[in-house]
Amino acid sequence: MFKRLLVISLSTCLLFPAAAFGSTEAFSFRGIGNPGETVFTITEEAAATVSGLAIQPAAVSGNDKRGEWRNCTSIRDPECEPSTRAEFKAEGESSVVGNAVLDFCRSKDQENCIESFEIANDGKNFKSANFLRNLRSNMSIPADKPLGYPGGSTALIWDESNIDAGSKVKYLVSSSYGLGYWPGASKFEINNISFSITPFLEVLGDFRGPTIDPALPATNRITWGSDGRYFLNENGSAGIQIDFDAQKTFRLKVRVVNSIAGWFRGRLKDPVISIDRFSATNNVVTLQGEPVKVPTMGFVKKRSDLNAQENQWWQNNGQSDQTTPQSSNRGSIFEYIDYFRPKVGDKAIGSNTYWTIQSVTMGNENNCLNDKSKVIGIVTTNSMGYEGGSPSFSDGSLSYKVAGMHYSPDGSTLATGTYDLVMRSEVARCLYGFSSAPVSASVSITGSDQTSIATTLVNEKDGWLKLAAYGFNFSNPVIKVRIAQQSQGMNKKSLTCVKGKMTKKVTAVNPKCPAGYKKKP
Repeated sequence: MFKRLLVISLSTCLLFPAAAFGSTEAFSFRGIGNPGETVFTITEEAAATVSGLAIQPAAVSGNDKRGEWRNCTSIRDPECEPSTRAEFKAEGESSVVGNAVLDFCRSKDQENCIESFEIANDGKNFKSANFLRNLRSNMSIPADKPLGYPGGSTALIWDESNIDAGSKVKYLVSSSYGLGYWPGASKFEINNISFSITPFLEVLGDFRGPTIDPALPATNRITWGSDGRYFLNENGSAGIQIDFDAQKTFRLKVRVVNSIAGWFRGRLKDPVISIDRFSATNNVVTLQGEPVKVPTMGFVKKRSDLNAQENQWWQNNGQSDQTTPQSSNRGSIFEYIDYFRPKVGDKAIGSNTYWTIQSVTMGNENNCLNDKSKVIGIVTTNSMGYEGGSPSFSDGSLSYKVAGMHYSPDGSTLATGTYDLVMRSEVARCLYGFSSAPVSASVSITGSDQTSIATTLVNEKDGWLKLAAYGFNFSNPVIKVRIAQQSQGMNKKSLTCVKGKMTKKVTAVNPKCPAGYKKKP
């Protein structure tokens, strides 16, 4: 329910062409499909643009029909307030779920906010973008400390006028928490965080933005916008989504709760991350990277002709502007792509550029990869579908599965993939039991029909190991990373250790005396 703004499509009938401003309009499903039909496609996760809470209906299977979302105007709305709902006290009953969008940092001590948004034309000399305002909407929710709700605002709008005076491009920048009040809990729990940047051109006019009306029934309180031709609507303006400038790199600095750690995933190329302590409960996370072009698929079918499997997807994945989107990182994405592959001729229908990052909620059985006390890695790709968790470790390799159609929309050009893995060096050493000496790594692609090896990059710097593979083909390749300890024989040192009358010589890169021994003076 809160994803609808993210999948509202553009019309080919615009008030002015995006090309007139030197920009390329983003791909849209608008106009594909007729009334009574649905377009099965793939959607991308992005940070929410407005804050909201709701009671989530249970998922269905086969030909069943799913219930309706019940939307809440605040935490104290009787529809959602945990203290008034007896079913929250029983395991397995309804929960309150929603999003809390982070505001702009308006003071030096403020927590849970976006501190800065920067742009670089050369990948290194970053300049601050110009903050304009919040998205105009009444869908914000005040903080409620007794129930652990951090407060939710609306997404932020910036431009690059102080970088390029002639630019008409604006950016919708958002960071949001996914949270819920689960059965048996005493307060809200933040379980994930998302970051996203979307470029657009603004159209002024008599537009209406997303609005929630407390006077209406809980199942019909939200109006998502006045005009489906546009990527976003707000009171007084709308936005035409455009592609990113491929020459630019973007950086966000955000103050977020320090309880969200572990792995992150997303749509970026050459990602960089750093984390610094801000307060007892917040860290400052700095995220940097280039946008990537991601292909998508589309298959049109009459809803009256859907089989049980297709109906299940249609019911559970949500519908907006006649599309039924499957998330690109859900566990069933590989089945979904393979199901529709022959129906769409094994080719994409279009592509868009993205800059998004999300925390990973799926666990990993390997203790080295499952440390929740700190950020330990980011995995990013432009693949149509990909695993939603962290890489798995088996047989001495870190493995990660991706998927996509073989061909671009023209039906003849092979689709090519990108993959980046940034991981703390100490995690690699934990996996393999290595010392602190430098490590080396190799990246291989299996299950691809290509005959040439994809371009791979590996380096270690400032405590982070960066690995990348670019140019591989699809349909269901597995990317494998194998790490080795570099030979450091010439740099080894010797240490003489004593224990009473016993003497022992230790030779290593960083020699240490065994337990009970002391370094000989």
